Amino acid sequence: MKRSNQTIKRPVWANKTERAFFRGRDSREERLQLALMSKKNPELLDAGITAWFFFREREKHVGKAPLVGFFDFFQYKYQVNVDGTVAAYRFPYLMLGNSLVLKQDSQYYEHFYLHLKAGTHYVPVKRDLSDLLEKIQWARDNDAEAEEIGRAGQAILVLFIEVQIFRLSIKNCKNLLWDQKVKILNAS
Repeated sequence: MKRSNQTIKRPVWANKTERAFFRGRDSREERLQLALMSKKNPELLDAGITAWFFFREREKHVGKAPLVGFFDFFQYKYQVNVDGTVAAYRFPYLMLGNSLVLKQDSQYYEHFYLHLKAGTHYVPVKRDLSDLLEKIQWARDNDAEAEEIGRAGQAILVLFIEVQIFRLSIKNCKNLLWDQKVKILNAS
């Protein structure tokens, strides 16, 4: 059974766990660093690698984390978005999940990024993650502002999706009208 973002019961901000969260495969060195950072700072971060493919020799050192259902990610106030082999596909989904997204600076770009502003819709994190713990602590110390940034990120993505749906609807209407015009012309 598929569940949309609209039908999921999301925990309210005040009831969420006040830690950053990440689960993913080992598709980039920074993800391994993130998992190790979590071991040293479990009060701030719950991060783990769930599948090993690229860095199998490091699994013994880093460990393998249990899978967590995607909607359970949002039990946490903060979501860490780290690139994989390219831009992390999960970023827009994290933005929709009523948590604050801590997004790694990236050389990769998706079409909707031009609508987003760092510090307004998400909190930027250095590419090497060297400031991640500081950013998590900032979010904990500035709870209302962190919640507001999370809400703003969610709102801009919902708006972007609605605009895209509207554009597709207009395009489909034009196509239907064109098809009807062709049928009428062919019938005459």
